[in-house]
Amino acid sequence: MAESQLLIPKSFKEKQAKSARRRYRKTVIRIQFPDGVVLQGIFNPWERTSSLYEFVSSALKEPSLEFELLHPVVMKRRVIPHFPAAGETAITLEDEDLVPSALIKFKPIETDSVVFTGLCNDLLEICEPLVNDSAVPK
Repeated sequence: MAESQLLIPKSFKEKQAKSARRRYRKTVIRIQFPDGVVLQGIFNPWERTSSLYEFVSSALKEPSLEFELLHPVVMKRRVIPHFPAAGETAITLEDEDLVPSALIKFKPIETDSVVFTGLCNDLLEICEPLVNDSAVPK
């Protein structure tokens, strides 16, 4: 079986992986902030990356803060584009390989006048600690 996998072209494997991802109707995106807080949202895979930036911006105490969202793959960590470059089509969450789920890093771009202060108080009041099911005795 392992030897037969070696004979499959890379393009075919990529096509299979893409068709497997298409079956997902929702994607869970978690954004980890520098203070350790994780914000979670559920999106459609075909939504644009700009909707992810809007979601995060609406959750901040200082919505005017400029920030970047970093791709979850550590080996090739890069900024998830906010808007497409001139002449390009809008980039979706699926295009960025964020389906079916992803943990994204939040990186504030702080200036003298605007500093990262965290999430808005309304969200912090309803936050819950993450529980690892495998650590809970049964």
